[in-house]
Amino acid sequence: MAHWLYLLHPPRTTFADDMTDVEADAMSRHYVRLRDDSRVVLAGPVTDCTAPGIVVFEAEDETEARDFMDGDPAVREGVVTATLHPFRLSLLKP
Repeated sequence: MAHWLYLLHPPRTTFADDMTDVEADAMSRHYVRLRDDSRVVLAGPVTDCTAPGIVVFEAEDETEARDFMDGDPAVREGVVTATLHPFRLSLLKP
């Protein structure tokens, strides 16, 4: 199983502080999906919105990885944009 990374790009630098109700709902569903999916290795936001948030996850190939990223509620609904990258997990502390 390969590792992949997608970067989540918020629409504005104030996003963490001023999400609309629609955006907050999508981000809540985004969080629940990542929390409950066993393919996710780690995920988290950059809290000052000056850089993208990240999701590191497992997928067999790029097609499966892209489908996973595109199925993220926040991405699918256009609340954030995302870019997919192959990723080598070199160090993970226990």
